[in-house]
Amino acid sequence: MTWNEVIRLHIADVTNQKQAEAIISYQIHHDALTGLPNRKYLQEHLVEVIEKLEDKEKLFAVLFLDIDRFKLINDSLGHNVGDLLLKAVSDRLKSLLKQGDVMVRWGADEFAIIAKDINCADAVVQIAEAMIQALTLPFNCDGHELHITTSIGASIYPSHNTEVDALIRNADMAMYRAKAEGQNSFQFYVPNMQEQSFQRLSMENNLRRALENNELLTYYQPQIDLITGKIVGLEVLLRWKHVSLGSIPPSQFIPLAEETGLITAIGTWVLRQTCLQAIAWLNMGLPPIQIGVNLSIKQLQQKDFLSCLQQILEETNLDPHFLELEITEGIMMDNVEEKIVLLNEFRQMGIQLSIDDFGTGYSALSYLKNLPIDTLKIDRIFIEYIAHNAHDRAIVASIISLSHSLDLNVIAEGVETQEQVDVLRSLGCDQIQGYFFYKALPADEIETLLRSQGITRPNRIEPAQ
Repeated sequence: MTWNEVIRLHIADVTNQKQAEAIISYQIHHDALTGLPNRKYLQEHLVEVIEKLEDKEKLFAVLFLDIDRFKLINDSLGHNVGDLLLKAVSDRLKSLLKQGDVMVRWGADEFAIIAKDINCADAVVQIAEAMIQALTLPFNCDGHELHITTSIGASIYPSHNTEVDALIRNADMAMYRAKAEGQNSFQFYVPNMQEQSFQRLSMENNLRRALENNELLTYYQPQIDLITGKIVGLEVLLRWKHVSLGSIPPSQFIPLAEETGLITAIGTWVLRQTCLQAIAWLNMGLPPIQIGVNLSIKQLQQKDFLSCLQQILEETNLDPHFLELEITEGIMMDNVEEKIVLLNEFRQMGIQLSIDDFGTGYSALSYLKNLPIDTLKIDRIFIEYIAHNAHDRAIVASIISLSHSLDLNVIAEGVETQEQVDVLRSLGCDQIQGYFFYKALPADEIETLLRSQGITRPNRIEPAQ
């Protein structure tokens, strides 16, 4: 082989490698549906824009645009029509961009635009109004004439911040403020003006998208038998990892989900994920284990909840005996007889039932004896000082004694110290859960823990088709 041939081969190899790298880079930084750059590109591009600014007082704007009630189009006409609409919207918006401007698909039905050639806030208003006006013209998607409205929010560098994440967050917040004002609306970010209500609105809209964006995760906290020290059950705990806000604690989003009614859709998703995970563990050769899922009062109020639950069990092929539904004392507030009928139907299916956070709600011992439950869970507020407070110790002792007289299993929640473990053991508590043994863990770490107990089984179970 001559040197010329070696050089030609080397050049070809390098060219192929560069082409492959370029393809991979494009896929990482672009949206497959619209061909637009994606959120990763936007964040990296904004960092570069700010770093290259010679005049740090030079203005540019970040605009967030959201299609109003886009989910209705998806639900009524199907995702194919929804995808066609998204591509048509992106094409129409691209025609409005000036040289140097950048538009990305931020996610779902949201687009973001970096407008660089501006010299005042009025210029941003003109850009937003042009976009709103352009999108009021009808779209024809697969034979459907669609009329849409949009909400736009904007933040301006450096007036509204000089950090990339803050500029994006502020534009996003302004967009949600525009959505609250009504359709076809535009708003600038307004610092320190009703910020809390805007954040709540933003949180609510983010939560609505959390399921679609696969941001919700199920974690599992082990429950330990106080005699054997073995894991005998798990409680499902929900986690939300937002793509830009990071981990959001349940104390922030669960009350909001309850208030807005989103808890019903989220609860159904958790039930299905739990059953699927239980089957997955069985198929890995692990022994069956009881898994507890918290139920909201709103879920119990759903007229079709029982049929929905039956459908999930049939679809996943999970034995109902290994599912435990956890309800709070709030169930005793109203329509108790009606709720007892429903709980009995769960029991007839083979599902286990427990009262969660006992002692913190609307306790009524007369109701307790009539509820068809298997387990009572003592709230952590009674456990925290049990080793040093005689009153708490007396309350817990009474709850355990009462529960055992009713043939109920007792679990103490929030156990964090050896002293608490020792007292609970001396009082005859059956099981405990808390950070002393394990925090809530993702499924793969639970698998490792269950394997470490040395019990496996060969059966394989397929979800129903």
